[in-house]
Amino acid sequence: IRVIGKDICPDGDNSWFDNTPEAFEYLTGNKALGKVNVKWRETPYYTNKNVVVKIKNGSNNWFLGLFIFNGRYGVSKVEVSADGKTFHAMKPFTYNAFWELQCPFDQYNKDLTIRLTDRYGHVITGQMKMTGVQDGKTYDLGTNFEY
Repeated sequence: IRVIGKDICPDGDNSWFDNTPEAFEYLTGNKALGKVNVKWRETPYYTNKNVVVKIKNGSNNWFLGLFIFNGRYGVSKVEVSADGKTFHAMKPFTYNAFWELQCPFDQYNKDLTIRLTDRYGHVITGQMKMTGVQDGKTYDLGTNFEY
């Protein structure tokens, strides 16, 4: 079967990954098990869609939370820059469900550059025009990781 893994363990242990409740129930017959051993291999998420970044609800001048969607492979690194030169690494939060940064800069009313690195080292960049607090706003990066 083919399922989409929600994320990969942020501590570098590639022996497990999170999955959707529906896929987990299909694999195990029981969502309550929590963790099971399966044999798996990663394949790309075959899509013609661009990577999309969504602002997490609760983001403000001091905290930026981002969700990353449509990446062909798992994202291993997220960085943001307010000047296009100095990048600040975000950290995965709650099993990589989103990425967070305690902001060392005023993020709003600026064009932020976002740099994403997938687990194979492919890097893409894009722009996010921040105009005030916009919970849930999405940004199409106009590209995706190469296959």
